[in-house]
Amino acid sequence: MSDIGIIIVTYNSAAEIGACLDAALASGANVVVVDNASRDGTIAEVARRGVRLIANGENRGFAAAVNQGFQVLSSPYVLLLNPDAILQSSLEPLRQACNLPGSAGAGGRLVDLEGRPQLGFMVRRLPTPAALALEALLLNRVWPNNPVNRRYRALDLDPDRPSAVEQPAGAFLMVRRKVWEQLGGFDEEFRPGLRMWISAGAPWIRVMASTTRRELLRNIRAGTLSRSYRWRCAAFIGMVVF
Repeated sequence: MSDIGIIIVTYNSAAEIGACLDAALASGANVVVVDNASRDGTIAEVARRGVRLIANGENRGFAAAVNQGFQVLSSPYVLLLNPDAILQSSLEPLRQACNLPGSAGAGGRLVDLEGRPQLGFMVRRLPTPAALALEALLLNRVWPNNPVNRRYRALDLDPDRPSAVEQPAGAFLMVRRKVWEQLGGFDEEFRPGLRMWISAGAPWIRVMASTTRRELLRNIRAGTLSRSYRWRCAAFIGMVVF
């Protein structure tokens, strides 16, 4: 499957990168790891498997690292994959979805260790002012099933059916190289968070979410960043600025 490349951005990911790489390599795709100055054994785990590695001397952020990965790959389809995620079936459905008319990319189904779909994380809609307010005040945690939150986190969508989505998770997102080139790459001023997701969901970029097999992807540690108060504040500010 040489026409598919996989970019994995790591930062202190030694505990999970091994399993992620083993599954990614088994897919037959061209794999590149971009490490943002890890201080643990991440680089050793990558080197042990002979995977192409770009080792940054400093943490350049997710967007810059993804751009570095694109620059060394020539594949027409590129999958962005979290280091704490494990592929469990073919990437062909995503490639097919990328070729649908008007489609810029495709996101796959994310499931947890028990095989449950990660609803509210793997796909969302663009936030409204009401959604921003409830998120900032943490009311969505107290009342997660409120109608505003259900719409924002796309809890009404059927995860078993492909559909057009506004905000796919970057944890497992295939992008057509032509789209990346047309955009001039990812904006490196953006850090991980909702601000980047909104930018990726610009109206002219239609993303199809292919919800193939239930076990397509197993995410080991989803939502880790969202537990950080500092990150939540930064993400909220980014949403407002946008």
